[in-house]
Amino acid sequence: MPVGSLGCFILFQHGNGAWCAAPPGFRNLLLDPVGLGETRVEAARELIGHPEFVERARKSDWLVYAEFADFVEVPEPDCAKFAGHRLEPASAEQRRRLFRIV
Repeated sequence: MPVGSLGCFILFQHGNGAWCAAPPGFRNLLLDPVGLGETRVEAARELIGHPEFVERARKSDWLVYAEFADFVEVPEPDCAKFAGHRLEPASAEQRRRLFRIV
């Protein structure tokens, strides 16, 4: 079952060892607010206090005052994994050469 279809707050341990907390309908680390921490509780608190989370919670069915008990622990979702680490090009010229026109 895709993580976004769970409809609940989730907790998972990222490949780097940090705990991540994410809201219902989580899509990926770039599109949704996440809480990061050394522990599950710390990650959940970070998410609940995240400014983007607070703003989006006011506009949706998310619990603005979510509690740790509202989170479900899941394995690290594929959408939270990075395909691989690539070094950023050092200059603007190098970045331009990487773009492809389609």
